[in-house]
Amino acid sequence: MQMVAQYGAEETARGHLASGTETSDGFVTLYEGGRINLTIESRVLLPSYQELFSCDEISTARRRLQDHRYGVDRYLEAGSELAILGSGTPTRRGLCCLARISAQAGL
Repeated sequence: MQMVAQYGAEETARGHLASGTETSDGFVTLYEGGRINLTIESRVLLPSYQELFSCDEISTARRRLQDHRYGVDRYLEAGSELAILGSGTPTRRGLCCLARISAQAGL
């Protein structure tokens, strides 16, 4: 929370996602506590936040969650917001990212 107070939520999230494949201590704590749905990574995937982040940042968030065997599509479909990469009406950025992720996965 100190970083959020100092840099703001958006810049804190960007810096967090820019760390490559590394997950934060907070991510690990939430994962171990069964609350991975509260991580920055899970929030970045929600439609209300996707316009704030690049396709690379969205891809990083999704990959980190999947690396921890988190059911990303199920989380997004079950949430109160429509999924950008699941069912629902994705934004233009969401469609771009979906195409890129599919191409990288060989789909």
